[in-house]
Amino acid sequence: MIGRDDELTSVLQALERGRLVTVRGAPGVGKTTLARAVTKRLAPRAFGAVLDHATSRRLVLERIATAAGLKLRSRDVRVTFSRLAEHLEARSSVVVLDGVDAVAEVTASVLSDLLDATERCRFLVCAFGPLGLADEHVVPLSPLPAATAVDLLLHHVHRLAPNRALPMAEATALIPATNGLPLAVELVAARVAALGADAVLSEIRAHGVSGAPLDAAIGAAVSLVSKSDAEALTALSVFHGAFDADAARAVYDGDLDVLERLSLASLLQVEGDEYRLLDSVRDFASRRSTLDAARARHAAFLARPHPARADEVTTWAKLMRGRDDLLAAWEWAREHHPALTATLAITLDPLLVTQGPEELHRRVLLETLALTTLEPSLRIDLLLSLGRVDAIRGRFREALGPFEQALRLAQANEADSRIGWSHAFLCFTLRPLGRYDEARAHGLRALELAKTTRDHRLVAMGEQALGRLAHAEGDLTLAKAAQARAQAAAVLAKAPRLEGIASCNLGETLDDAGDADKAREALARGRAVFASIHDEFHLARLAVHEARLSKTTEPLLAALDGVVDLDDLEGELEAREGLVRVAMAAGDARLAAARLDELEAAARFTDDVSWPRRIRALKERPLVTKTSTMALRVSRDGRRVQVGSERFDFSRRGPLRRVLVALVEARLRSAGQALSAGDVQEAGWPGEKMFAESAAARVYMAIRRLRELGLGPALRTVDAGYLLDANVDVAWLE
Repeated sequence: MIGRDDELTSVLQALERGRLVTVRGAPGVGKTTLARAVTKRLAPRAFGAVLDHATSRRLVLERIATAAGLKLRSRDVRVTFSRLAEHLEARSSVVVLDGVDAVAEVTASVLSDLLDATERCRFLVCAFGPLGLADEHVVPLSPLPAATAVDLLLHHVHRLAPNRALPMAEATALIPATNGLPLAVELVAARVAALGADAVLSEIRAHGVSGAPLDAAIGAAVSLVSKSDAEALTALSVFHGAFDADAARAVYDGDLDVLERLSLASLLQVEGDEYRLLDSVRDFASRRSTLDAARARHAAFLARPHPARADEVTTWAKLMRGRDDLLAAWEWAREHHPALTATLAITLDPLLVTQGPEELHRRVLLETLALTTLEPSLRIDLLLSLGRVDAIRGRFREALGPFEQALRLAQANEADSRIGWSHAFLCFTLRPLGRYDEARAHGLRALELAKTTRDHRLVAMGEQALGRLAHAEGDLTLAKAAQARAQAAAVLAKAPRLEGIASCNLGETLDDAGDADKAREALARGRAVFASIHDEFHLARLAVHEARLSKTTEPLLAALDGVVDLDDLEGELEAREGLVRVAMAAGDARLAAARLDELEAAARFTDDVSWPRRIRALKERPLVTKTSTMALRVSRDGRRVQVGSERFDFSRRGPLRRVLVALVEARLRSAGQALSAGDVQEAGWPGEKMFAESAAARVYMAIRRLRELGLGPALRTVDAGYLLDANVDVAWLE
């Protein structure tokens, strides 16, 4: 038993305090496994009995008596009860009962009588819900935490296929679909042992986690509720995330007391004032009948009118909780109810722009725009969203088309607010294309319309766009003032995303103006705001600005990884420029030249005309070749690394740490000793079996990352493999 130590302790303590304990939980959550652990811990006086199909008092008594080792001669129920009670009392027995749900009423009656007839014996019951007896102590059993579920998965895979390696990253990716249900984890482990993790991940993405044992467990729970409650469960299976009573009422028009009944049956999970179906329960319920009516009501409920872009944190939190439901409703509406599709796409837009992925965001917008019956206001909003997808990622020429189309449509429909937003986005987009005068005209027009419409959000957007323009033109004083006004307007509008953007822009301007301390304050404010709304895109971009202020390699490399993963070209260029500057400041001409080449290669994909100028300025700076010998110091466990004057923490870089220690050990043994690719693999991932292609890729990435961290001049590739240059001063860091 893995990960249930606390629950085991709770049950044992409950049995010490009272005589009847019920462990309740969802199908597949591990009640039986926990009961077996209790039986083993309390042996020999504990024993277990399974009461499936014991539909009468006589059968229940006989099952318990047989499990207790009591031989019965009489068929008289009264005699059986008397002998069983005496037997249990004499041994102070602990009776563990499983499979009671289908015979809960009979079991409750028998246990009530046995509790009255004895004083020292105790009973542990495993059930979907409590029996409802006096002095019953209920111990709820929840799904396993993700980390524990990963440990359980690794255990089962190793047990079933000792020679099949399951990397931690793949194990972690497999767990969410199991909802932490031990039975589901075991089913996944069996598939991984047979097919491998990649094949099972593909299966799960297509079909979820399923299997006869899991279906049987869920089916047993569903069979115990009434027909109407089962129908309610089917209707509620349209929800992919948490939902409250109002949402439930929207898809099911029956008595909402059903929520309590389904919760007691462990078919619904209660989360404060909200409810949630486990994925396995939802999938089972959704297969029982068609859901067209429920899905229509679900989509209509989510597409209902919302407050005008209320951006306060509580609204963002509710939007994030409903992300999966909104996506499911949009998919259904696109095929069955086009009138709802645009509203759902616009509701999704702020979530997708902050959390991605970009491919999904673009698909939602393009497929919605392809509908021919859109209202002009909805089409304008969708066009602005589509342009923004490209603009924030540095594809400014591609963004112009949607923004210009939105402006024309807004002007044709005399929609002042949307005209203003179109102007603001065009200001933002034309600046990096070098069309400064046009950008300024659009920005000023946006501010005029913001005043007319009293739109604080538009003020914030217009001011920050004009502030960026002033920064590009070299007027940092004007830029700081504009970004400060943008920040204030965003606060008044309760628009955290715009507030965070203005804070980051202000921080960048302050940094360029030489005020690093105030720049850090502005960036810290931006980080707090973005974190409050889980804006992953802008948090990654902000990390680049923070790393540039640090003027050290490791934060910049980490930030570079973040923006590259999000396809944020502008963020990537900022990070790469920062790396060039760090190498130059360190006097490492070779590394600076290499990173400058990488920056120039990446800059070929941006429309921003400022980058060729910035790169030329870097090239014109003199590169001073280091004359002193490079010093490398590494702690013996590889966690602390010092390259010259720069320090790195490798505590969370297990494979990289082990590879570097192996290179240092080889260098200290002999200046010419190289590690082969196989040696590097074994050092980084000792004992792990993997395909040759995977091993080669890991070795390549490890060596590349060490070079990026400043070891480029020291780390050589030779015919025999990899080694640290003989001219490098290498020693252990004490």
